[in-house]
Amino acid sequence: MNMRCKMLRLYVMMFFAVQSADNCHAKDIFGKVVNSQGSPLEYANIALLSRNDSAFIKGEMTDSVGAFVFGHLDGSGDWLLKVSMLGYQDTCLVFSQSPCVIQLKESHYSLKEVVVKGNVFRQTSTGIKTMVAGTSLGSLSSADEVLAHVPGLFKGYQIAGKGTPVFYLNGRRVYNSNDIENLSPDMIKDIEVVRNPGVSYGADIKSVVLITTKRKQGDGLGMYLRSSYYGWTNSDFVEQANWNYRHRNLDVFGNHSFVSQDTEVHSEITQILHSDRMWEQRNFQKSQIYARVFKNTFGANYNFDDKNSAGIKYSVDFPLNTIDTSVMESFVDVDGKPYDELGNLNESRNTSPARHHVNAYYRGHYGKFTFGTDLDFLRNKRSSSTIYSEQSDNYQDRIVNTESNVTNMMFASKVFSELSLAKWSLVLGVDYSRTHRESDYRNAEQIVSSSNEEAREKHLAPYMDVRWSVGNCQVSGGLRYEMAWVDYMSEDNSVLDRSYRNVYPNISAYLPLKNVGILAGYSIKDRKPSYSMLRNEVTYGNRFTYQAGNPYLESEKIHEISLSLVYKWMQFALGYTDRRDAILYSSDFYEEDKSIALISFDNIPSLKSMTGTVAVSPTFGLWSPTLTLAVSKQWLATDTQYGTERFNQPIFMCSFSNIFDFGKGWKAFVDMLFTSKGDNENCHLSRATFGLDLRIYKYLMDNRLSLSFGITNLLDTQKSGNVLHMCNLKTTQIEWKDMREASLTLTYRFNSSKDRYKGTGAGKQEQQRL
Repeated sequence: MNMRCKMLRLYVMMFFAVQSADNCHAKDIFGKVVNSQGSPLEYANIALLSRNDSAFIKGEMTDSVGAFVFGHLDGSGDWLLKVSMLGYQDTCLVFSQSPCVIQLKESHYSLKEVVVKGNVFRQTSTGIKTMVAGTSLGSLSSADEVLAHVPGLFKGYQIAGKGTPVFYLNGRRVYNSNDIENLSPDMIKDIEVVRNPGVSYGADIKSVVLITTKRKQGDGLGMYLRSSYYGWTNSDFVEQANWNYRHRNLDVFGNHSFVSQDTEVHSEITQILHSDRMWEQRNFQKSQIYARVFKNTFGANYNFDDKNSAGIKYSVDFPLNTIDTSVMESFVDVDGKPYDELGNLNESRNTSPARHHVNAYYRGHYGKFTFGTDLDFLRNKRSSSTIYSEQSDNYQDRIVNTESNVTNMMFASKVFSELSLAKWSLVLGVDYSRTHRESDYRNAEQIVSSSNEEAREKHLAPYMDVRWSVGNCQVSGGLRYEMAWVDYMSEDNSVLDRSYRNVYPNISAYLPLKNVGILAGYSIKDRKPSYSMLRNEVTYGNRFTYQAGNPYLESEKIHEISLSLVYKWMQFALGYTDRRDAILYSSDFYEEDKSIALISFDNIPSLKSMTGTVAVSPTFGLWSPTLTLAVSKQWLATDTQYGTERFNQPIFMCSFSNIFDFGKGWKAFVDMLFTSKGDNENCHLSRATFGLDLRIYKYLMDNRLSLSFGITNLLDTQKSGNVLHMCNLKTTQIEWKDMREASLTLTYRFNSSKDRYKGTGAGKQEQQRL
């Protein structure tokens, strides 16, 4: 016992000795930035440089009173401070002592002069950060428009080679797109694109977009109102109201919106099935989809003091009846000879009760420790009924009735703690989630078998992340250990055990040089199949096509290497990915009937790909363009109905966004997006697409009121095409929607403020799969 006490005492002494050693060499640099009249300047950029070689060390931004601080620096260093801000001359000085007051002089440019402003974005130790506050992006009318002009993002919601990223707003996971749509651009501080997320984000999160807002001071009621109308072939509208009330340490907020969407979809589908005979379908389909939803969020935060806060948020959505009606003509040939002609009328009705999601959080700071916890509860249900009415010229007519019900329930929690010292930091955390999902599928005519399935999953994932500084280089290494207990039960009471244990490492290094920031990383991620991919049920498409899941699918193991570089207003990114046990579409026959194609999923050994991205975002007077170019190439050889085929053709993408600020409250936008032909998995994109959007804005009442008019897909060229190759099936599809539409939007805001909710959410992976 004495020996244990002595050992414990020794460990405690060693810990405080390390902490004291760090403290004795640590030094803080702090001060204030003001203009020529001595007034504080908010959002000034301050770069801390080495005096010996001008190498970049750290970057900060001034707060609402013009203050800044660089904490825990090596006390023996010699530094330079470089300060820049839009509308002021850059200043560089040798640091002598704290506090220091830095005065900036206003810069004056001729409007006819071509001016290239300072860095709109910069490399950080985790990603590429684009500044919004103090730039032209902060004066846009919606957060969607801001995202559309962030270099490296395509249409605001896609990253080349990474797909759709996961969005975080002030550290809180965004599950509802309204959280972004409701955000006022003048409240956004910066947006960071992270291509190699650390272990705290979960193993199946491939990329992240972090949105940080300004800290709003003051009490009172603030509101944001929006009314939008979209019309051309069909009419859509959005009505939205957000409110926020602050009183001292209490913050109460709510977001409410009603969305009505009517969508028209046209498609031409040719399907060739190879069995003992060749079955060919030529389908011409028109679908009309009516959807209505009423979304609500209520929440509250309370700051006990500057270092401790807690909050709760409740989201409830009321989906109204969604009706999907489609009319399809089908021409069926067998071995090149006419077999049948079918007229199909399908009507699907989706009815769902209210969807509930509750999140609660706590955040605290004590000395050099930061700690917090998140709790999440989610419950939703979806029910749909479909009637397939088929009229055959040569064979028996058919009416097929199907019903589907899915119920999801999830509880998740997250606990973490961080210790920050002078040259290193340590994060320890654990994620836990428990999911229960029930689904059933019924066909009254028993053309396809009915099914009833239940899934129960528990996930536990402890993780550790260490960051340390070696000279100017910042190195990060993390490890995540995921354990899952998974049982799938089918209608015949058979149980499939999908439990697993996996380790996911992540390492990165950030090197800031004089004018260049370089970030490199390696990680192992995974891609878990969604619950719909794992279903055992067979669903009816038409009398020659069924769909099913595959309960034996393995999760993908994804090895990624990434490199990014920023030089002034240019950025470059390169990525290599090896998806092992990659999940692709596959096909088979339905039971013994070789005239019916059964489309499902399967694993292949490996799918390798590379992606390169170049983005520039200068400013020339009243014109602010953002050009992003990307190319993605994969290496894939797979078995098809015609033997082994290679899918190696690269895909090129180009996004060109333009802002024209004419002054006096007038702005115009011209945005273009191009995607070439190429190969994605076992699918060939057979048509290049191009889109042109035009918008004009007028701001009134000191920017509190804005009126905008625009036309999306002006040239009506958004017509996609693809060819999907599977083992015994080839599907060719051309599809176009009513994407060309004119829009009119009116927004009004007063006493605008952003809620201070700090919850990050728990069970992120499970919520994504559900």
